[in-house]
Amino acid sequence: MACMTATVLLEIVVRTFFGTTTHAAEELVGFGLASVEFLALAHAMDRGSLIRVDLILVRLSGCLRRAVELVSIVVALSVTSFVGGYVFLAIVRYWNRNTVSAPSAFAAALLLSTTMGYLHMPQTVAAWIAGLELSPVELIIVLGIFYIVLGCVLESITLILMTMPISFPLIVQAGFDPVWFGVFLVLVVEMGLVTPPIGFNLFVIRGVTGHGIGRIARGAFPFFLLMLLATVLITAFPEIALWLPQTLFDR
Repeated sequence: MACMTATVLLEIVVRTFFGTTTHAAEELVGFGLASVEFLALAHAMDRGSLIRVDLILVRLSGCLRRAVELVSIVVALSVTSFVGGYVFLAIVRYWNRNTVSAPSAFAAALLLSTTMGYLHMPQTVAAWIAGLELSPVELIIVLGIFYIVLGCVLESITLILMTMPISFPLIVQAGFDPVWFGVFLVLVVEMGLVTPPIGFNLFVIRGVTGHGIGRIARGAFPFFLLMLLATVLITAFPEIALWLPQTLFDR
């Protein structure tokens, strides 16, 4: 945190007194903030110290507590559903006009991801898949489709963090190697990043080239097929993904 603060202050000084920029402050602070967040999350999960703050509910009991919880859930669902629907319609409208910029698309997609996360939609779907009692092959196919579809409308890190507590135990129980599943997960999530309507990589390329999203999506489609082929190959022949880790770490 001290390094990030110093970086921001340095950028302010350079811009104010020298009329230039460090060209790296925003990226360094972004990576630093992400690192701090993930380290803090990992530390909290490892120690079992995730805390739910209930300043009001702890002072209530019985029917009154259940009523307050119900009202809060209804209000939260109403607000997030309205915001999520508005953002989705805005993205569709910008898509049709071919006028959306990379930053605005990223912000809108991030807001939609937050809304869906608050509604626990990925966790609900993952829990539903867990209850299907599928065979290992069926499970990996369904999970692949699940991650590709959700990757179209959710940011990748958010998607992984929200679903791994449910999907990872299923994978281990089905007999899949955790390292192999990590490679599989990267591939299917990356496929979502080049899939409309909210494929982040598509909007990044649009910001660089200025071409329409439709044209960029068509150009990215062969790469989607290549990643799909790679996913099929490592599923049929897991040793492709496991050979290097086994060689390096003698697993």
